Amino acid sequence: MFEKIFKKQIYYIAGFITAGVLSCLLLFSGLVAKTDHQAYEILFSLTLTASLFFSIIKNLAKAALAKVLTVSQEEFRKKINELNENLSSISEDLLLEEIISELKLEGAFMTAEDGKGWYLRKAAGKYKENAEEQSVLEDFFFSARTETCSASLLPAAVPAEVLVPIFTANLSGAIFLGHRCSHVKFQKEELGRLTSLGYRVGQRLIVLHVINKLSQEIKVMAEEIIETQRRTQSLSIINKLLFKNLENERIAVAREIHDGPLQLGLEVSRRLKQLLQEPSGDEDIAVKISAIQEITQELNYQLRSVCADLRPSSLADLGLIPAVESWCQQVMQKEPIIISLKVRDISRDQRFKEDIELGAFRFLQEGLTNDTPDRPKPS
Repeated sequence: MFEKIFKKQIYYIAGFITAGVLSCLLLFSGLVAKTDHQAYEILFSLTLTASLFFSIIKNLAKAALAKVLTVSQEEFRKKINELNENLSSISEDLLLEEIISELKLEGAFMTAEDGKGWYLRKAAGKYKENAEEQSVLEDFFFSARTETCSASLLPAAVPAEVLVPIFTANLSGAIFLGHRCSHVKFQKEELGRLTSLGYRVGQRLIVLHVINKLSQEIKVMAEEIIETQRRTQSLSIINKLLFKNLENERIAVAREIHDGPLQLGLEVSRRLKQLLQEPSGDEDIAVKISAIQEITQELNYQLRSVCADLRPSSLADLGLIPAVESWCQQVMQKEPIIISLKVRDISRDQRFKEDIELGAFRFLQEGLTNDTPDRPKPS
């Protein structure tokens, strides 16, 4: 109450003094010849009116500014709370960009490490291209890291306004926040929210670090898989070439046997047959020629079988299933075994690519040959 009375008296005293000063100025400037009591009252009234008018304007402007600042502070705190709840960036660079965009800051700088060799240093806004300020902030953090456990306002010598520590079980670091674009200072009431934001950023950094590490491992695995596939394809091509060359060699050997030894054997067999048909008085010689003829016929049969094994003509003429059936019949004629062939999901007349049919036939042929008991050697 006394304060209000004192302010009111000061207000009137200022009016009296201002009116007196104006009267003297008007008198000495020659604008008026003399000042009387009535003129002084008019000046006094005008002075009080002007003072009242400016006081009203000042209070209105102050109230409007206070309201704007209050709204700005509330909006700022709301943005901090939203970041604490909905931090969505999926990379370190975007993380800082999101913070300075939402909080309307001129820049931000972040440094963090996990003590195992991983180190992070990121900047956004005005700090992005300013290596000198980055070094200053980084040195400040390393010098004050043991004393920093919550967000704090920085001294004027540091090129940032707030330090927000990042402390989790796996890493430590800090985020330096630059001045707000509105030039409104950070308030102490906002530091608690910023400390929570630092914890959230730390958790997000751990997630991003794990994701990046897994991405690198997946990339290495993908490269290894591609290399393995390349080698497998190379081996497949080599196997196909070797298989093709082997088949070509078999065809060549079969052709040479057919055109050489087999023809000679057939000719010998024909000549022996002619000798047996000619009259001869020596029975012993006839018996020997007959025995030689039987051996020659067996040799011719064996040569034909070898040619058929090396170059199965039925495979190219009839297809896979008929060729396998024919092969099984030949084996059962030569060996004392019974073969039961069962085919599923393939028709007898179905044809495949030449290399597929040949590969399947050789596979079955090799398996059947290995399972066939060895013949007793002739004495």
